Amino acid sequence: LADCVGRGTGLDDSGLAHKSAVLAQALAANATAQTPLQIGAALGGFEILTMAGSVIAAAAGRRVIVVDGFITTAAVALAQALRPGVLD
Repeated sequence: LADCVGRGTGLDDSGLAHKSAVLAQALAANATAQTPLQIGAALGGFEILTMAGSVIAAAAGRRVIVVDGFITTAAVALAQALRPGVLD
C-alpha cells in the first residue's frame, strides 16, 4: 500500500494514515479475491469496472483512447487482465 496510497486531494498525515488503514482492511476482507474479475468486483467500484469495459470495447473497435491518471490506469490494467491483448 505504501507504494500506491497518496495524499490525493491534500490529506494531512492523519487523513493519510486513516486512508491507509481503511485500504488495509479492505485488502484483508477481500483476501480471497484472486481473479481479475473478483479483484475488480471486490475493490474496484462501478466506475473502474465501467471504464475497464469501455477500454475493452474501444479495443474491439480498434479505437485509440487517452489514459490520464491513476484511476484510469487502474481501469486499463484491469481491462488488460480481463482481456489480454487489449493494449495491442
